[in-house]
Amino acid sequence: LDNTIQQEIYDELSRIYLIRKTALHYMLEDKLIEIEAKEHNLSKELFFEGYYNTHYSDSLINKFIKLNQLDKGIIDLKRTLRYVDIKSEEGKKLLMKEYRKFVRQFLIDSLKNKNELKVILTPPVAPSLAINKIKVHYRGNLKSNISIIEISDFECDRCTDHYPVSK
Repeated sequence: LDNTIQQEIYDELSRIYLIRKTALHYMLEDKLIEIEAKEHNLSKELFFEGYYNTHYSDSLINKFIKLNQLDKGIIDLKRTLRYVDIKSEEGKKLLMKEYRKFVRQFLIDSLKNKNELKVILTPPVAPSLAINKIKVHYRGNLKSNISIIEISDFECDRCTDHYPVSK
């Protein structure tokens, strides 16, 4: 049975791997902040607030605006994509929310550099393929001495991720 549905099994295992990888990413970020906060005898919240306050100034906000080209507006993705003027009340709130995320990511990146992290989470092994049984769509010179075979599945997350590389 497994041999007849090996691609489907692989696809599901790949989706599970992606979920686990994403969850691990967030758990590691949270744990790094928790460890650093403990070293300062603070809660995670108080530690981050202190860190945020040391990285908050008008000049840093202006650099953030220029770096991210937000002077023409900040994106709001509630229901549709729209730009909000950063000088409006709503725009100021969105700007502060994005800046807070930026400072948090900056902290996490610095903690990752400080600590040596080794994550061992391996992706599933792709099933083997019999090249001679694959339907092939040709492109280019069929009499060429060199052939490149690209095998892809449009429903496969990993194939989609690697599409820009193969393109």
